[in-house]
Amino acid sequence: MLPGLLALNVALWGGVLLYALVVTPRRSKSWSPNARRANLAGIAAAALMAAAASALSYQHSQQVQVRQKAQEYYHAGIDNVQRGDLTAAAEDFEKARALQPGHPQASEQLQKIQQQKTADRREVRREATVDPNLPPPASVPAPATAGANAPAPTNAPAPEPVKGTPGEKAKPAPHKPSPFEIIHYALDVDLDPAAHTLDATATVRVRSRGERIPVLDFSLNKEFKPASADVDGARAAFSHKNDLFQVTPTRPLEKNREATVTVHYKRSGPDPIVEGGDLISTEGTYLRSEARWYPATGELDFRAPVSVHIRVPKGYTAVSVGALKGVEKDEKTVRYHWETPKFASMVSLAAAKYVSQSVKVPPPAGVTRPELKVTCYTFPEHRKRAPEFLKEAAAMVRFYEERYGAYPYEKLAVTEIPLFPGGYGTTSFVMLIDKSFEEARLDREFLSHEIAHQWWGNSVFPQGLGAAWLTEAFANYSAWMYSAARAGNPRVLTKRVQKATADYLRAAARKGDQPIAETDPYQPVGASTQIVYEKGAVVLHMLRHTVGDRAFAKTLRAFADDFRFGKATIPDFRRIAERESGHDLGWFFDQWLGRTGGMSLEYSFETLPDSPKQNKAVLRIKQTGAAPYRAKLSVVLDVENSIRKHEIELTQAEQEFTFFVRGKLTTVLIDPDNVYLMKPPRWVVPDPKPVTAGD
Repeated sequence: MLPGLLALNVALWGGVLLYALVVTPRRSKSWSPNARRANLAGIAAAALMAAAASALSYQHSQQVQVRQKAQEYYHAGIDNVQRGDLTAAAEDFEKARALQPGHPQASEQLQKIQQQKTADRREVRREATVDPNLPPPASVPAPATAGANAPAPTNAPAPEPVKGTPGEKAKPAPHKPSPFEIIHYALDVDLDPAAHTLDATATVRVRSRGERIPVLDFSLNKEFKPASADVDGARAAFSHKNDLFQVTPTRPLEKNREATVTVHYKRSGPDPIVEGGDLISTEGTYLRSEARWYPATGELDFRAPVSVHIRVPKGYTAVSVGALKGVEKDEKTVRYHWETPKFASMVSLAAAKYVSQSVKVPPPAGVTRPELKVTCYTFPEHRKRAPEFLKEAAAMVRFYEERYGAYPYEKLAVTEIPLFPGGYGTTSFVMLIDKSFEEARLDREFLSHEIAHQWWGNSVFPQGLGAAWLTEAFANYSAWMYSAARAGNPRVLTKRVQKATADYLRAAARKGDQPIAETDPYQPVGASTQIVYEKGAVVLHMLRHTVGDRAFAKTLRAFADDFRFGKATIPDFRRIAERESGHDLGWFFDQWLGRTGGMSLEYSFETLPDSPKQNKAVLRIKQTGAAPYRAKLSVVLDVENSIRKHEIELTQAEQEFTFFVRGKLTTVLIDPDNVYLMKPPRWVVPDPKPVTAGD
């Protein structure tokens, strides 16, 4: 609607100006007074029409911007809910409702937050209710009357808080794999963006993982209503409560046997925003796997070849997983067929009135694969940005292929979507918010992170606790390496590591911390984003420093090759890192993935005489955390403007290092290249030594 109004506006104003400036002066000399008045009235009417069109286009533009801002607040609220910050989440949802009155998802989330707070208050009251007739616990002294006889406060340490957000309740057990696995997935989708509806049939081939299964449990967004379910062609009973969709076949699925489950389901309007923040709209449609828009067993349990047919209105283009196998057209609709025989980790789709441009990317030296087609799907108003995105995407693919091996899938698509606050790397294509194409400067780290997910998260498929580290941290560090290589300046990587360290430490102190190895993507707590993305990438940087550039590069390549289209865990990666480096790295993984926080150091130094020609510079370092870290650090000594760099190894809580120097030590820099995740080291002035008689 907006482009049409703008075009009408321009045409009308152009006509008014042309008529007023060119036609009227030439013809008005021979006109009668009545003709002149009629001519002026015509000009005024045309001007009023143009002004009206201008007002309408401006009004629509403002409405789109307001809705987009409301959606950004909504997604920010969802992020804060996942981090456990319900107060900040409530503020974000209120802002979304203020901008878009009646925002259904924001209203629903506010209701959930209120219910959670009410439940928490009841729990606190229940736990605080103590029978006054019962004696206090043996481990806690009975309260004494205030006054001289009151016991002095004890210095016993407070109990260690539970990891995660302060005050947060214990989490349930982490996600467990389904008792059955999906071995092939086919979707046939009819999409109506104007009505915000989806009508789909899922045909799912499943296999028992060794159990006899009477009921097949799937996840399916409650907005997507199942109409029927069949198992091996026989009608099956089903139920759908919240996001749990259960199918009960006439006979249980026996151990290690296969079955085909067919489900017909629908999503109706009137709201274009799907619960979870995805969108079905004429502005653009996107459905991520996290929206649970198709029956599945969970994002971290889905691993199968995929075939997707998508029917959209004429003029729309639909993009999904794998290669484009066919396009069927009739008078009103277009049907796209996307398919991959390779293991896909998720099913997503994007659809809009796209303009597409493509480039072909030959493989770099040493990489064997067919020529890769990279396509950029943009909204018409952003078509001029496509060549820049294509050039950068092709360079990123080549960079990653040189390090991680051949691009895993049949195509790479870069698709523009509205409203979503960020990017998303799904199997064989990435989705970027429209702001990415509006900004004058292309955000290379943003794009390269999403493209890196084709290796980390799609080809190499994470499993178990800490799974997100194997995807988000690996994609993040890959993007940092690309930025440094493109700039031709290793300091770009150093500065990015420094920023990530600061961001993580600040967020963890404010929101709560958790060991990377204990993070659960289904139940994020505390500063989960900074823990996984920022600290996680810094951990990879420290691993690179620990084993050396060559062993680190071999580790990443071997991990990508050994688990190509396979499932991997953190122990799998550790085994490969140890194999390629030739070192036991258990201590490294334990201290950086198994603990919260980072290093915290205090240091002091002094210069002592040693001989007539040299002095001893003594550096004392104290690790102030609960347990010491093991680390090989660089230190820079400034001895009367003579700079020397040395390597030291920390293994204990307190250590002393001696260096022979000529002159007086004036300054010490610890870890000048910001390799390690630590707070800025604190310099402590040593106590002056007492002067004895005769000195």
